[in-house]
Amino acid sequence: MSLVISKAIKLIDLVAEGVDNLSDIAAASDMSRSTTHRLLATLVENNYLMLDAKRYGLGFRLLELGEQ
Repeated sequence: MSLVISKAIKLIDLVAEGVDNLSDIAAASDMSRSTTHRLLATLVENNYLMLDAKRYGLGFRLLELGEQ
């Protein structure tokens, strides 16, 4: 599996577990803050995650996929 995809999946899993801010997600994922931010921004842009008041949550795209 692609390393980038593995990292993105790890971030989604962390958010699903309740880790919801950039600093905590970066620390829990053992990724740099800049890499974490870049991947989170891409996941938010594609609706896999959402961002509200600097807190991340699961996005609607995951629900859409679950309904299919």
